[in-house]
Amino acid sequence: MSDNHVSIIQYIMNSSGLPPSFEGNYYIFVSALFCTMFASLISLVQIYTIGREISRVPDKMKSPLNVYRVSLILMYLTILIIGGPDAVYLWTYGEVDAKTTALILNIYRICDSIFLIPFMIFTWLQIKSGPVLRYQLIHNAIPLGFKSYPSTIRKNVFAAILILLMSIGVTLSK
Repeated sequence: MSDNHVSIIQYIMNSSGLPPSFEGNYYIFVSALFCTMFASLISLVQIYTIGREISRVPDKMKSPLNVYRVSLILMYLTILIIGGPDAVYLWTYGEVDAKTTALILNIYRICDSIFLIPFMIFTWLQIKSGPVLRYQLIHNAIPLGFKSYPSTIRKNVFAAILILLMSIGVTLSK
């Protein structure tokens, strides 16, 4: 890397308080922080909700519905493993000491390596159970009634607005 590139990176780091990859663009930083936080939060809530549904059934893996639920948990876990550390890194960038930043980056790198585990198990479950699940969905089809539940919609919109405001606040403090 030439001295010119190094000085540009140092200027960006010193002038904006954002990670160098954002090149001082606060809008992209807010967007990245919001998306990673929101996806992580939704994934965490869904893992908890679906896990509670599974725990209520006596024969956990004999039901095709529970196999489907487990595959959903694995997909949400994949999203959480990818997005969670990213959100923590963005949230704490420039706010913590070098030792803590190094720890966060190490966790981030470890998660970059292990996200493949739940994803591959999800893929295996889909390959193994997919034909049976599709057969049951086709032959035991029940029309879905997509009703909008105002209280649920309000909670999700409120959570999204709150996370957006938090993202903007963190960005403005940098």
